[in-house]
Amino acid sequence: MTTQAFKPSVSVYAKSTLAVAGLGVPVIAALFLSNDNRLLFGVLVGAAVVLTVGGVLLYIARARIYVTPDQIGRRGFFATKWMTRQSVSRSLLVLRLDAGTAAPAHLFLFAPDSTLVMRLYGALWGEPQLRSLADALEVEQSVFANPLKAAELDRLEPTALNWAEKNPGPVAGLVLGAFAVVAVVVAVILYSTR
Repeated sequence: MTTQAFKPSVSVYAKSTLAVAGLGVPVIAALFLSNDNRLLFGVLVGAAVVLTVGGVLLYIARARIYVTPDQIGRRGFFATKWMTRQSVSRSLLVLRLDAGTAAPAHLFLFAPDSTLVMRLYGALWGEPQLRSLADALEVEQSVFANPLKAAELDRLEPTALNWAEKNPGPVAGLVLGAFAVVAVVVAVILYSTR
């Protein structure tokens, strides 16, 4: 076996970004139209978009998963992190995960003791890449094709999800609370400047 390299798909990322942009553009347009200082607002939003998209495109240009006969490497923005092939004993491909993430497809790689070693998101890698990578690892594979809720996946694989995905209620409360605080601060600033 020679070294195989897997890289993220720009087209898959573009599709998932357009879906999110479809939700965000009307909100930003409404804020732009209601803003007194449109030039500054436009510059700030434009800079945020350029930095965010530029950062993701830089990540896509650099990101790779390498599979060699002895090792698996994952490169992000910086150096490649290597692990032995024996540190991954099985893979789980979930094609439709309903856990509040933008990507329905996820590939989870587990160690022999069932701890999560690596997670790859379909919004960046795409389902065909995730399937190819799972095949290249030559480990036990499981695939969930039916929609899977976060709670169901947590019961099956307790180490697969992070705290936010396991506890959507408190996360929603924190996000709503943060929005409320921001709204109050903005209202106070706007009221005090009149």
